[in-house]
Amino acid sequence: MKEKLPAEQAVTSVERVLRSAVQEALGELVGAAEEGPMALSVGVGLGVVAELTRPALLSG
Repeated sequence: MKEKLPAEQAVTSVERVLRSAVQEALGELVGAAEEGPMALSVGVGLGVVAELTRPALLSG
């Protein structure tokens, strides 16, 4: 059986950045969900559009 690593050793710096980005996005979704289903739907839709257009904006 493999020995488990402590969390500090198992988590890389990239994963730490990803975690904070994911936490930020989830926080925004929670805020929108508290405002109601329409706000949540609009927030998710705008997030999807932003992610889809990001490569075009960065390469252009």
